[in-house]
Amino acid sequence: MRGRTTGAPGAGSSVGRAARVSHLHLEGQMTKANSVVSSSVSAESWEPLVEDGREMGQVHWLLQSENGPVAGLWRVGTEEGAELPYRVTGSDSFHVIEGEAELETPDGEKIELTAGGIYSFPDGSTATWRTRSPFLKFFVIA
Repeated sequence: MRGRTTGAPGAGSSVGRAARVSHLHLEGQMTKANSVVSSSVSAESWEPLVEDGREMGQVHWLLQSENGPVAGLWRVGTEEGAELPYRVTGSDSFHVIEGEAELETPDGEKIELTAGGIYSFPDGSTATWRTRSPFLKFFVIA
């Protein structure tokens, strides 16, 4: 399926709690959009991310489409995120909001992920994800 990542980044199939607005009007100009998606994060808006029967943190969906991009927030602690498979289908771009993690590629390269960093991994990327401290990111998979 295009635009999906398995393992750490936050793929899944539930719709989440996103509000759709049919038109966007900006003062001074009119911009028409098919749908603008917005969301608010609360304790109740997080859901478990389960991949192959294993819980891999929690996700808050902003956008999901069957054959298009997905976006949202993903968080994981050091226990459930101690070591996770990371496999990208499509491309996975994200901004680390808090925490630290390490990706180790099959050839042994180590990529440090730190708060404030912006990263993008292409289709076919694989690595082992190791969460070093409670981790939160905003992701877009396309």
